[in-house]
Amino acid sequence: SVTVRANSAAGTGTASTAVAGTTLPAAPTISAYAGYTGDGTKLTLTIGAASGTASITGYKWSTNGSTWTAATIVDSTTVVVSGLAANTKYSTGTKIQLIATNAGGDSSAGNIGTSYTTPAAPTVGAVTSITASGFSLPVTWVAGGAGYTAPTAWEYSLDGGAYTSVASVATSYTLVLSGLSSNTTYSVRVRAKSTAGSGTAASAVSATTLAPAPTSPVASAVPGDSTKLSVAFTAPSGGATVTRYEFSTNGGTAWSTATGTSSPITISGLAANTSYSQLQIRLVNAGGSGTATANFSGTTVLAAPSSLSVSNSTSTGFSVAFTAPTGTVTGYDISTDGGTSWTDAATTSSPIAVSGLTGNT
Repeated sequence: SVTVRANSAAGTGTASTAVAGTTLPAAPTISAYAGYTGDGTKLTLTIGAASGTASITGYKWSTNGSTWTAATIVDSTTVVVSGLAANTKYSTGTKIQLIATNAGGDSSAGNIGTSYTTPAAPTVGAVTSITASGFSLPVTWVAGGAGYTAPTAWEYSLDGGAYTSVASVATSYTLVLSGLSSNTTYSVRVRAKSTAGSGTAASAVSATTLAPAPTSPVASAVPGDSTKLSVAFTAPSGGATVTRYEFSTNGGTAWSTATGTSSPITISGLAANTSYSQLQIRLVNAGGSGTATANFSGTTVLAAPSSLSVSNSTSTGFSVAFTAPTGTVTGYDISTDGGTSWTDAATTSSPIAVSGLTGNT
């Protein structure tokens, strides 16, 4: 603190009230810099501890000496500058300058020599070459300002986990991910790495591995419908959402969509009274069609009798003649209430005698 008093011929005068005064800090000494991992618009600066007893209240940075932006203080020897251009060399004419501020004002500027920011987020293409254990992801380097550095590696993260590095100086590169779990959806983030460090990650991309084959498929006839079979099975492991199941009746040459997304599913459009020995099913998810089962068999039920006619009516019944469906018939059922209830007709051929009915009905 500073006080002032005046002197005269009579002697020393009364002292003033004390006022605080703070000398300006010395220019910061920048001993090192580091590219900011995961963000190409930042640099971490290592600075010497300020001398003197006054508190440093902030730091500001500039690349042109006229426009100054507040830096983030991490601790007494570390600050972070933000708002830079990714993948860019800062050198002659654009050197990063730093000033310290205390209660007295701003210091003169200290500067760092040549520095580089980490890479910008790459461009990520569509997922390709999907299998049950992996997929490929094309990525493209995004060039920065003058003097930018080339990539030294590409890095990827699955589901927010640690990054895996793949060495490559290619500016267009295809990452091949393998050894993954089948029928599983992954969130993938990719970033480029240069001599400055690991850059900004691109937005997450979703990729789903293909499903293995369902197991233990068993086809059963659908009572009352000669065009369908019901197929029970054990679903493939994995947590990916099922888009649909597909079926083939010719060993995998042609595929159609089944009804249902869990066991049992229904396959339709079949021929009546037909044995199918080359049935296959497979699961389809966001990644595509998975592995098909081996061939299994199933037989549809008989078609409906045709050309029905009624004759020989009495007060309690009549006779129903018809054309039998193709195939071996083991018996007939008859319904008089639209199919709600059925009675064994006790015959294996046309006509059927219907009795026990209400007169004049």
